[in-house]
Amino acid sequence: MGDFYLKCLLAALILQSTGILHADEEALLAHGVSVKGEIQRATADGLEIETPDGLRTYPWAQLSPATRYRFQPLFSDHYNQVLGGIPASERRIEPVDVRLGRRRVKAAPGGGGAAAVSILDGLHYEEIRAMSAKALPSLDLPTYSGVRSWALQYGPRDVLYMVLAPAGPDTTPKLYVHAPGVAAFEQTAAVEIAQGDPAGHGVAAFKRFQVESMFGKVKATFHLDCAYHQERSETPLSITITGRLESGDTKNAFTLYAEPDDLARGEEMMRARRIIGMPILGFSLDPAGAAPRILGTLKMSRMMFLPKRRMRRRVSIELSDRSGTVIERVDAELDKEGLGDRYLLSVAFARVAARETYRMDASIDLGPFFGTAKFRSAITIPAGR
Repeated sequence: MGDFYLKCLLAALILQSTGILHADEEALLAHGVSVKGEIQRATADGLEIETPDGLRTYPWAQLSPATRYRFQPLFSDHYNQVLGGIPASERRIEPVDVRLGRRRVKAAPGGGGAAAVSILDGLHYEEIRAMSAKALPSLDLPTYSGVRSWALQYGPRDVLYMVLAPAGPDTTPKLYVHAPGVAAFEQTAAVEIAQGDPAGHGVAAFKRFQVESMFGKVKATFHLDCAYHQERSETPLSITITGRLESGDTKNAFTLYAEPDDLARGEEMMRARRIIGMPILGFSLDPAGAAPRILGTLKMSRMMFLPKRRMRRRVSIELSDRSGTVIERVDAELDKEGLGDRYLLSVAFARVAARETYRMDASIDLGPFFGTAKFRSAITIPAGR
């Protein structure tokens, strides 16, 4: 009965995953409804998701087979062995760190012990109270019409608030920052424009500023480069975050990029987005290409994630047929120039057949602190490819 149940669930998984590989950080409930929010981490109890109502843990039993297949290693390992016809008494499951819901990872070359220094293990954030731009100290704008604001939680209890006042007929754009506990931003302060708009594209870049925090024994430093885009009414703010994590001799570096689509308008309340979370690989099947091709992303907290120091920049991809035979292996490099684009990599498959379903496995070693990000899904090649 147990094997029959698992096979039925696998059939449901393939139906949900066939054709389109979800690129967004999306979790689905068992009945197919999408959970609004940002995936934080997988635990033994379920998937932690930051929802508009706060942090919630969704038990594995409430989540769809597709979601469990991606984020619960024990679940996907059982699937594979059931498909292979291995009796229950002979199945062997790779050890799993149940606190993370991830397989244990080896240390990256020269990077220290990844599992021993994991920032995701026991990651804890305190709840940050939502705040309106009008409530920030020492900020008194003549009008809040057209103002956009955003909050970032960059430590367990550390938060910064950014307020963007757009350019007017006779005024330049203004960026104001408030970060309690940071001397330069204890009171809300304006960030000067570093570069105007020499090309006449309505873009103004502000001077870089820095914040830092501690996640247990891990020091996190973030340099923020913000820019105003006059022609983008819905997403006028872009942010590039250069992050660095260090604990003793173990260090890494990465870049995040966001064009926030959840900016608060006028006097609306800002809800803080957390910078550090679980890096997530995502892929979509390109419907327009002449040959079968997938488009991939690597994100953290809904921001594009580009590995830098002591992390691999290449994603290992395997495509397997129904028998489990690997028919293609690809090692694709993330595009370091593509942070402003929707996708960071593009991979074409040469040995696939139309209307056939394959299993795709992808992984990237993000070294110390983050370990290995993995992706698994079924993919069906459309007719005519």
